[in-house]
Amino acid sequence: MTRYLFLTLIALLPILSNAQIDKGSSDILIPVQLNDKWGFFDKNGIVVIPIKYNWINEFHEGLAEVGLNGKSVLIDKRGNVIIPIKYDEINVFSDGYASVKLNGKWGIVYKQGKIVVPIKYDWVYGFSEGLASVQLNGKWGVVDKLGNVVVPIKYDFVYDFSEGFAEVELNGKKGLIDKRGNVVPIKYDDIYGFSEGFSAVKLNGKYGFIDKQGNVVIPFKYDWVSSFSEGLASAKLNGKYGCIDKQGNVIVPIKYDYVSLFSEGLTHIELDGKSGVVDRNGKVVVPIKYDLLESFSDEIILLELNGKWGAIDKQGSVIIPLKYDFLGYPSDR
Repeated sequence: MTRYLFLTLIALLPILSNAQIDKGSSDILIPVQLNDKWGFFDKNGIVVIPIKYNWINEFHEGLAEVGLNGKSVLIDKRGNVIIPIKYDEINVFSDGYASVKLNGKWGIVYKQGKIVVPIKYDWVYGFSEGLASVQLNGKWGVVDKLGNVVVPIKYDFVYDFSEGFAEVELNGKKGLIDKRGNVVPIKYDDIYGFSEGFSAVKLNGKYGFIDKQGNVVIPFKYDWVSSFSEGLASAKLNGKYGCIDKQGNVIVPIKYDYVSLFSEGLTHIELDGKSGVVDRNGKVVVPIKYDLLESFSDEIILLELNGKWGAIDKQGSVIIPLKYDFLGYPSDR
């Protein structure tokens, strides 16, 4: 977990508080405040970005938004201005793209400030799979990285793309569109994005699944379902939870009070106030007897029983005996 070191100067006396390390970079920049202005030190205590800004944000992919004279500025870790000092607000996305606001309208710029999506929209979201949702006059559509409208601006909302499709809303119903604007019928009460080729949908109060052609592949009979993970999805029926596969077969019996998504071949279950773990064959591999169960990593499961904590591996072998007051970081308590 990255920790941040913040440095504030008050009356010229340095007070250390947390270091900001740009994720994925070995450079360390320490924010500094002096006389209501902000800048950055490097790890040697040298001012590398002048203490002249009204406010600063954290660095992301080597860039940070800072404020100067009422305008937003995008700078790199050497203090170079990347995007001209003229925008009212800047939000950094990724891969060199950023949304910018000017005179109440939004657009998207690339790297040195080249405008790729015109600054004419009421709102824009970040790119997902090369496409971004935009709002104009209360309606939503989609543009590509050249600013071309690829999905008409006519929907009540458009979500991020996943596996080539995005969820859309229109007149209180939901459907899906592909990157060319082709539509999976907008008739559902609820719909998830695609995961592993299937999308969960709700119709007339019941959930099922459709494929990318809009065909119903698992009937609408469940009270709730999750997205698929590792070929299995959680499903709720008559107040109980279990898991089904992509053919609709029940793999984990629908008898539990809670079932989580599968991860590394295992899922957390709860029954009568106790927690355990089952594998993808529905076999209980950690007895359903613990008061609390948490995944600490891909290999370790933390357990609480009668106020004491311990840990096991994913085969159920004890790593740390159940005798400690707590396991984990203080912030997790």
